[in-house]
Amino acid sequence: METHTKTPLVKFLIIAAFACAAIFFFFGFYTVTVNETTVHTISGIDIINGKDLAKPASPAYIDALRLYKPRHFSTGIWALIALICAVAGIFVFINETGSSAFAATLAAGIGVASLTILKFVVTAAYNAGTEPQGVTISFQFAYQAALLAFIVAAVAGYACLSQKIRAMPKKERKKDRVIGSLSFPFIEHKN
Repeated sequence: METHTKTPLVKFLIIAAFACAAIFFFFGFYTVTVNETTVHTISGIDIINGKDLAKPASPAYIDALRLYKPRHFSTGIWALIALICAVAGIFVFINETGSSAFAATLAAGIGVASLTILKFVVTAAYNAGTEPQGVTISFQFAYQAALLAFIVAAVAGYACLSQKIRAMPKKERKKDRVIGSLSFPFIEHKN
């Protein structure tokens, strides 16, 4: 059996997916539209810096906020966690640690979860059950592409991890630990 389990293509795919996820943070994640006029576009970096509700771009947006006061919300932590996961995924996989496939899969999973929570928090803050005075929130291509990049990294990392596990002799594996319906093998590394 082959001992080298990470093909250059899979390694490149995982690193590229994490890099794309990080790059998309510099583009518009969502837009705020008032009466079909876009008044505010928020990037992932703006969310991290807390600029998502600060200094609105137009008087129409200010009027909409006076009519409908969105609840205070803290989205910066979720965007920051996702960005940290993207950068960590790149460095972990470049440095070739023994458990880089597991770490990449974990980082990508946390990135997907934090971006999903970010979307729910933003949507809940603006739309507290009803559409307020013509204010709509629409998530843009950069958000969706970052989410997709994390999903690609998670799937490729898991494929790499499962290939690595299948390549190991059974006597070198520890018992699988079951959490819910997922099985997470903890591998014993011998140098």
